[in-house]
Amino acid sequence: MAQPNKYNPITRFSNSSYSTSRSKIEPLALDTELKNISDSINNVVTNLAKIQRDDGNINDAALGEYYKKIEQDALSSVDARISSTIGGAAKSAVDAYILSGAVKAAVDAYVRTLTFPNGGTTPAPIGTTEFDLLNILRAANDAADFAYLEAGTYKITSQIRITPTEYPNLKGIIGKGKGNTVITFDWAQKFDWDSNTNETDARSECGILVDGVHNKTLKDFSIRYEGEFYRKGQSYFGCVSCINIQNSNNNLVDSVEASGANRAGIFFGATSDALKQENAAVKNGTLSVDSIKSHGLNNTVQNCHAHHNRVAGILIQNQVGTRVLSNTCEYNGHEADGGTGYGICAFSNSVNVGIKVIGNTTRKNYRKGIDSHDAYDYEVRDNRSEGDRFFGCAIESRGFPMRNIVIENNVFIQDGTFRLTLDDEHTDWTNHRNSDYYRYTAVRIENKSQASQPWKNQPDNVSIIIRNNNISGIEWDGRGIHRVIEIRNNEQATHVRLNCDVSGNTIKGKSVHNIFFGYSETTAYNGLGNFVLKNNNIDFDEIRDVPFSFQEKNQSGVTGGLLEVSGNTITTRKNDAWVNILNLECETRPLIKFNGNTINMPMVTKQQIRLVSSAGASKQFLEVMNNIWNTASTADQVKALFITRNTVPASNINVYNNRVKDSNGDIITYDGATTNATSKDPANPSTQPSTPVGGNIWEDSYTLPTATVTAPDSSIVLNWDGATADSIQSSDGFSIVVQAGGYPPVGWTSIVDTAASPKYMRSRLKRDMASAGVYPRLKMNRATTSISTIIFPMKIVSLGTSSRITTGLPIIGFGKTENEVDSVISGGAVAIQGSDATKFKFTKTNGIYVDGKPYNLEELSIGKTYIIALNAEPGATYINFGAAWNGNGQVSADTFEGVEIHNRSLSPAETIAASLRAIAKAKPELINGGSGSNAGTGGTDSGTGTGGAGGTGGAGTGDNSNTQPSTTTPTPTTDKNAVFSMTNAEIGANSVSADSGSVVLVSAKNVETRADAADWSGMVVNDGTFKAVKTSLPNGNTIAGRFIRVDNLLVGEESSTIIFPFKVFAGGTTGSVAIVISMLSGSPVAVGNAALSEDGLGWIAYPSNGFTINGVLPKSTNLLEFNKWYIGMLTQAKSIDAVRFGTNHVANVWRNLFIGESVEIATGASSSEVQAKYEALKTKYGVV
Repeated sequence: MAQPNKYNPITRFSNSSYSTSRSKIEPLALDTELKNISDSINNVVTNLAKIQRDDGNINDAALGEYYKKIEQDALSSVDARISSTIGGAAKSAVDAYILSGAVKAAVDAYVRTLTFPNGGTTPAPIGTTEFDLLNILRAANDAADFAYLEAGTYKITSQIRITPTEYPNLKGIIGKGKGNTVITFDWAQKFDWDSNTNETDARSECGILVDGVHNKTLKDFSIRYEGEFYRKGQSYFGCVSCINIQNSNNNLVDSVEASGANRAGIFFGATSDALKQENAAVKNGTLSVDSIKSHGLNNTVQNCHAHHNRVAGILIQNQVGTRVLSNTCEYNGHEADGGTGYGICAFSNSVNVGIKVIGNTTRKNYRKGIDSHDAYDYEVRDNRSEGDRFFGCAIESRGFPMRNIVIENNVFIQDGTFRLTLDDEHTDWTNHRNSDYYRYTAVRIENKSQASQPWKNQPDNVSIIIRNNNISGIEWDGRGIHRVIEIRNNEQATHVRLNCDVSGNTIKGKSVHNIFFGYSETTAYNGLGNFVLKNNNIDFDEIRDVPFSFQEKNQSGVTGGLLEVSGNTITTRKNDAWVNILNLECETRPLIKFNGNTINMPMVTKQQIRLVSSAGASKQFLEVMNNIWNTASTADQVKALFITRNTVPASNINVYNNRVKDSNGDIITYDGATTNATSKDPANPSTQPSTPVGGNIWEDSYTLPTATVTAPDSSIVLNWDGATADSIQSSDGFSIVVQAGGYPPVGWTSIVDTAASPKYMRSRLKRDMASAGVYPRLKMNRATTSISTIIFPMKIVSLGTSSRITTGLPIIGFGKTENEVDSVISGGAVAIQGSDATKFKFTKTNGIYVDGKPYNLEELSIGKTYIIALNAEPGATYINFGAAWNGNGQVSADTFEGVEIHNRSLSPAETIAASLRAIAKAKPELINGGSGSNAGTGGTDSGTGTGGAGGTGGAGTGDNSNTQPSTTTPTPTTDKNAVFSMTNAEIGANSVSADSGSVVLVSAKNVETRADAADWSGMVVNDGTFKAVKTSLPNGNTIAGRFIRVDNLLVGEESSTIIFPFKVFAGGTTGSVAIVISMLSGSPVAVGNAALSEDGLGWIAYPSNGFTINGVLPKSTNLLEFNKWYIGMLTQAKSIDAVRFGTNHVANVWRNLFIGESVEIATGASSSEVQAKYEALKTKYGVV
């Protein structure tokens, strides 16, 4: 039955309406009596609720002491009666019978008949109340046996403690299986975890505590916490674990399900004062980890299911010899939080030795599958990581050193659908693009991740084995960096050396930045140590950065040992990497081997091997032997991009038996390299340094290259025509060149010379002895999103006379400004003095082009203009011309018109074509033939130089003459007028010729290699009464966009008007996009822009000079209709050579439209003639 109702009187008899003169009852007395009855009844009801549940059953926990008393009284009574009637041997026999439990069972049954008599409410199942559980534990402890729990749910209100004082003789707890025997609890934790120290003593908060006792077993049951789980922005607040085994040895947790904990499902730890003293002694080097005694020893967790816990499924702290075997750990963490969520984890700031993690499955944990923040020895074998969100396996040494790491025979699978959309503490992921919350790495190891740790006497050798793993499913989602394997070292100690073996792994996926990324800090004396990356099989659709990258930054250490990349097979179907295969930035590495690898790729498009060194250039030795490039490129094409280097001598490179296609293909050679057939002995890698390459003059062997492709348009176009002395705006108004640097020289005037032809911007040293001054900075409105190619005509006026002319002065620098703080972006070039004060050269060759040809350490001339092309890493928001990213190091230089910034990496052919375009603007004498000065006379350090046009071909008259072979450049046939009636245009065609002349309307793709939209059937369409040409919108990175382009057009310095019927349709870029744009040499001249309305029901046009719709200047407040004919006109008063419809000058935004028949480009027409043409079209299309 349910709880009875309380009684509260509702009538007051003392009220005057109930009081009569004839009544013998005293109303006030009656009210008092009823109040006393109410109080009595209500007290009974209140007390009854303490012993009866709402469902009518007895509240067993409340009667626990009553049960115990009845039981104890009954047993005492039996014992007393026996003692009074029998003695001697008979009494001993009876005592033994009592101790056997038979009498106790009978008494328990009798107690139940008293508590629940026949006809009463049915109690909870026998054996599943908290009282039953306590009785079972007490009896098992008394018998030094296991506590066997029947199937059912045990809701506990206080902790089960197995300690030296509570159930010390209990062997353990065994249930009827996961999901059958279930223990639940929900009490609130009394304090929060301190994640700064990780030394919080949370023993009081868990469900089951095993503390200070040994050889216990917990088996075959489920335990679930049902209390507080998540707080926004507080990854590590929780103290509640389901099972907490502390300061105990040789314990076993077997076949247990643990879930819901706001800390860990199963936690092995140690917390004593003696342990803290041992850990301090280990850190300061006075105690070996092999001699510690206060840590948990030889504990095992196996066959368990730990899921949906806040921090970790299984957590290990201060343990020796712990075994984690054949468990399933999944969905640990929280979907909104990237800060925690580990399947299996070893604690930071703890000493863990001899840990084995074998045969487990980790699945969709919200941070990492298998993790160690601190472990001397961590063996990870035969595990399976399925879809763990950021890392399959990550191992660090934060508070204590590492010694022996093994990751072998595991399976790591990324699930591209299981990602963190946005962390609960972030408002925009782009502000945290370097956070690992938006990255993925299958295996990551970092030695001494906190470089400031004051370790002493750490192990001499750190063994890292990553072998025979199967890694798959990696797919970049457009956000943070994705890598397969990453190893980092920050250890400063000179006696510590890594020994790394990354071999026999099978690696497959769709898109990734690096297959392997190795990095050692400038303070890491021994770099990455002895390193072998061997016999790995790699297959990716796309590699975006560098397949193999080694960066060892220390210039004073003795890395020594062998770095070997051999026997690997790497297959890629699209290689966007700025280095196609191997990036080597190794300062003191005496021997590097790249031998016996097979590279399968469609074409060789970028540098294959990049070798960079500063301090230790003459110490480097590289072998490249017996490799096969299975590619459509020829041996000569591979050779052109084979090895790029800076100051490492070519004679320090041995190149032997490298071939294209197969083992019988053409040989790939490298000029200046040795060709020994025998590989060097790693035990004796020394090589005699040779004279660095250099001394040859650039002009001695230069020939003008020929363009084989059309150069892409620059992403940022500087408006030199609108330049002022202090700034240059970009044509779109979003970027600007301004003066930077705080040290102008005496007589300084301005950053831009607008009177010169061509115009240029200046960087100047403060004085000859200085290495800083003033320089132009291009500030961009948004960060570059990929590796970018920058092309710029520059004349170095002076390197100055500081000591840095021999160590290097930057001529260009890239940086990023965030929260008003500047940071470096990799890229750029550094110049040093050449064989005399009139010469200079760059300190590296990788990817640098000069005048459209690859640069190979030739000497260049001070005072001559060169067209320089190079790449910069993503993320730049500004470019310094003539200076380092922070201005600390610069040259005096002039940078001329023709600067191009491409927000992607250009191919070699595109780089050549774009360089030729810049040559035509800033150095035309190379194209016209003969000699001439190079874009003016230059300036002095005071900034007073004058710019001149230079030679005009033939003999030339300028300074610093440079005789070049005569080169004939074909001139395309061009016209300046065109009418497209489209009378003869075929429906579905992708080009339409003008009625006369050579001008053509063509359909152009933004990316030629991408597929067309499924519904694309050609540019020419029939729109009822009229023929028209149309655009097509792109879709992601797979479907091309198509715009309409006018080819073979050339309008001189006279007025021209584009008159065109057009319709706008829904779709495309929401913001401003050109309906029509006229250009010259890739730069905008005039533009008519439109955008979609905010409600998506129409479109709006923006006013601009020379642009009209239906004869009037547009107003951005007027809503225009989709699928309706309008007549547009765009007039410009200067030269143009191109027109586009439906996109901007770089084809990265889109407008969905038709251009109707009778579109016309009229040059030199009077205003009345233009008006007549407009009126004719207006009538034809019925425009009101």
